Amino acid sequence: MTFGAVDSGADLGSDPARSIDELERRLEVLLESVDMQSVEDLDDADEFPTELIAALDRLGVQRCYVPTQFGGLLDDYSNAGRIVRALSRVDVTLAVAHGKTFLGAVSAWVAGDERQRERLAQLICEGKQISWGLTERARGSDLLSGEVRADTAEMQVDSSRTGDEPDTAGFRLYGEKWLINNATRGHAVCVLARTRDGGTARGYSLFLVEKSELDTASFDTLPKEPTHGIRGADISGISFDGAFVPARTLVGPEGHGLEIVLKALQLTRTMCCYLSLGASDHALAMTARFARARVLYGRSLGDLPAARTVLVESFGGHLLAEALTVVASRSLHALPGEQSALAAASKYLVPSTVEKSLLDLRRLMGARSLVPGLGSDGTLYKVERDHRIVSLFDGNTVVNLNTIVSQFSVLLWKNTARTTQDEIDFRICTTIAEPLPALDLARLSLVPRRGLGLLANLESSVTALGCLLDRQHDGQAYALRCAEVLVRTVETLSQQTRLLDRDPVEVPTAAFVAAEQLSACIAGAAAIQIYLNNPPTGPLWSDALWLQLALHTALDRIGVRSSVPIDSIDAGYSVLLDQLDHRSHPTIFDATTSASVKQERVNT
Repeated sequence: MTFGAVDSGADLGSDPARSIDELERRLEVLLESVDMQSVEDLDDADEFPTELIAALDRLGVQRCYVPTQFGGLLDDYSNAGRIVRALSRVDVTLAVAHGKTFLGAVSAWVAGDERQRERLAQLICEGKQISWGLTERARGSDLLSGEVRADTAEMQVDSSRTGDEPDTAGFRLYGEKWLINNATRGHAVCVLARTRDGGTARGYSLFLVEKSELDTASFDTLPKEPTHGIRGADISGISFDGAFVPARTLVGPEGHGLEIVLKALQLTRTMCCYLSLGASDHALAMTARFARARVLYGRSLGDLPAARTVLVESFGGHLLAEALTVVASRSLHALPGEQSALAAASKYLVPSTVEKSLLDLRRLMGARSLVPGLGSDGTLYKVERDHRIVSLFDGNTVVNLNTIVSQFSVLLWKNTARTTQDEIDFRICTTIAEPLPALDLARLSLVPRRGLGLLANLESSVTALGCLLDRQHDGQAYALRCAEVLVRTVETLSQQTRLLDRDPVEVPTAAFVAAEQLSACIAGAAAIQIYLNNPPTGPLWSDALWLQLALHTALDRIGVRSSVPIDSIDAGYSVLLDQLDHRSHPTIFDATTSASVKQERVNT
């Protein structure tokens, strides 16, 4: 693949709203030129998508990972999310390989000093890749047992590159970080290391390390690991043997590394949802086109009731995932104090819902899902296989569910009074046309002290929905019944979780099940709020069609079986095909909605 004639990102300008729209236009042109067979050839050879990554950098995509105050385009978090979704729609490996720089940089955006942020912004805008060194071979996701250590040390180093006085105080890094995305290819790595013995929360610190500044004898990169999915990605590692890093590389105060990581994860977990949406975009488009073209028993596969139901229910899962992702992204701006719970619920619910949909779609396509070269969309099996990694990134399923379990008291038990400002900010989270406040990462919190707006407003939102929908209409009545089940489920969970052991040696299975169900309720609540607070703009909004499909999935994730009315299945299939004929991906928000939101963003 050669991408020499792509528009440069140098002329995008400094106005984030106009620049991001122009970047999206150019990116769409570039991605439409991608030959999917070449993508699959790279995958077969376990090769990194070097040329395409370089084309993205020339386009200026990496500027979406840098806040506007440092010369980037990151002022609305969903902007970066849409870019990652577009990349994932073409190839999850591509999105993971390029988007990892955002993950590697986010700790510095949360807690770095001005000098670190400016340097990091410079590196990223130049196209340098940044990785995030958290996990270790023997410890996995258990960050509190990490063995990589940073010992205080003194050494004189040459800092002529910056013109500063030589640094003598610093740390020496020892140990190995493993299964790190872009550990080998990355220019810099943000390393979590032990700075105090004892394994306490204040025993770890973060260091932003540029490999070019290290003594080459003091570190080594580890070989790329052969992986089942995202085979071309640089999943490797880095080992340190007394690598000296000056004190200026310390991100935030010493001993605050774990806290910074937990706050940074609130952004990265939300971003991972866009990886899932892109994979779902790709799979739904591929399968819907196949179902329309494939003829069985004298009819297209999509005309057969069982096949149509699978497609439309997968579409419903997609819509639920999109609703939750939209609210979570906007919450980072408007209600960042609630993001610890919302990001964990999203990171569990969205990838796992898309995983189920992709598996159902692959079964529907059958053997053809395994055969490359049958169409221009690639192979469905590769999409489904590559997407499985998303559940593992930035806290796996168990880690995210455990986060929710640890917050049962504030989410379900305490009736904490919410402020008037909380409710104003909550409205902003769920109303797409509302201008967003600036992203203020200092407002991130490890616990949502006044609960979660989606849960606090669930009962009143269902009451409002009841006033809006027609109980005599099968589809609208179905949506309302589903919404009422969510209210009853939250009430039941509040009672059941109070009976759990408050200080167990191991988290019981019942607690994890409750967290799964609560996450589905949170997603359903997000869908209801999106439906209530935004104007209907297309056929997917008629008779609450998309809400019916989304809430069907929410109930399914809770474990409540229900059947979408057959007329709604037929209507959902028709809308899905129509969207794919007129835009690049299926979505709650049609072209009219997207255009109006973009104009509002430009105006404000």
